[in-house]
Amino acid sequence: MALFFEKWLRDIKYEQSLGAGIPTTVPNILGPGGGIAIWHDAGAIIPWMVYQNYGDKAVLEEQFDTMVSCVEYSKALAGEDGLIKTGQQLGDWVSMDVPRGPWLKREEEVWNLELIEKIGSTDPHFVANAYYAYSTSLVAKAAEVLGKTEEAEKYRKLHEEIISNMRDEYITKNGRLISETQTGCVLALHFGIAEEKDRKGIFDTLLDNLKQHRMHLTTGFAGTPFLCPTLSENGAHDKAGMVFLKEDCPSWLYHVKLGATTMWELWDGVNPDGSFNKFEMNSLNHYSYGSIGGWIYHDLLGLKIVEPGYKKSGIAPRMIKGIPVMKGKIETVYGSLGCEISCRNHKYVVDLEIPENTTAIVSLPEREEETLGSGRYHFEYETESSFEKERYDHDSLFRELMENPVGNRLLNEYAKDLMENGMFLMFSKERPIVELTGMLPPEAMQLIDMVIAQCNANPV
Repeated sequence: MALFFEKWLRDIKYEQSLGAGIPTTVPNILGPGGGIAIWHDAGAIIPWMVYQNYGDKAVLEEQFDTMVSCVEYSKALAGEDGLIKTGQQLGDWVSMDVPRGPWLKREEEVWNLELIEKIGSTDPHFVANAYYAYSTSLVAKAAEVLGKTEEAEKYRKLHEEIISNMRDEYITKNGRLISETQTGCVLALHFGIAEEKDRKGIFDTLLDNLKQHRMHLTTGFAGTPFLCPTLSENGAHDKAGMVFLKEDCPSWLYHVKLGATTMWELWDGVNPDGSFNKFEMNSLNHYSYGSIGGWIYHDLLGLKIVEPGYKKSGIAPRMIKGIPVMKGKIETVYGSLGCEISCRNHKYVVDLEIPENTTAIVSLPEREEETLGSGRYHFEYETESSFEKERYDHDSLFRELMENPVGNRLLNEYAKDLMENGMFLMFSKERPIVELTGMLPPEAMQLIDMVIAQCNANPV
């Protein structure tokens, strides 16, 4: 891939030289137009990612002017308050947090979606400024790697100013985010827009939003790459796993279950019966949502870059319920970096591969962290943990707990008021437990979690 990106980045440099910002396709086959956040920011993001993965400074040296021009173009769009508030933006492109398509009454043979149906509910200029800040931070990092001290300081300062301006514009004095969508929360957390004092509140808002959607994502192009990583980074790796393993729309496995062998542009491009939705724009070969691969390799399997080019790597697998066996590898410039791990019958079995002339910081479940050199390593050890999918979980209907004899007894013994509340039962029996988390106090949910555990110990 290195040679491909080397060539493609030169194409970006050419398109950018035409003065209209980086277009949404490179080479540009769509005609005039460019400078739209995310697509435009590829000019700063891709060179940095190539450097991180291959460890070759040459890509930064060749593309540094492009990275700078990318940021300076965005800076020219900003107003007196230092933020982008004008120009065409595509926001959280094709997110699922606004009604569209089948959710609206349409009679046309082909559905040509309105722009508002495509850009989603997240403030499009919040998205633009978040990526503007991100690109600026990468230019500062690239300058530091290249020994460009003045440029590094210049763009580090600009990044701090953008973040400060965004906090003033988009976060209230009490820590509420103006755009409280899943994507809004994710970008605020992942890109460091939220101050430390506000992070917990914004993260709780993200979790509440997920619960309202039965742990389904609603994110589009802007938020999806960072949703599961943000959950994992903030102590909710299990929630990231729940989102990842959903099988109905919108989800990755919805596509897989319908026979997809490529990523789709739209979460709902195909109906459950296999028929195509009538969207005019409905690509079935579109990479964007394939970004979940980054979370699978880096957070789930735990293969991470510690030093550019994987000269030093991290191996820290983090298993989730429903996936008791994982295996994968990354072909680095030094060789294969791999991890195979299983947890069955209360026993971990792990095989690691570390490339020649490299080291890895290894953090296996329930073991002390250690640094290992190149080679192959095998581990086996006992555990109380289990990652097999259980009969009962938060996706179970409340009725299912009631139908389990042990669950019924515990609920009547410890939650008698709830079980005698006809209104509550009418509302809750046919609803998944995850939907009840927002209406019941924490102590009630702790009780339900205990009931779930006991039902799993005594399944029917």
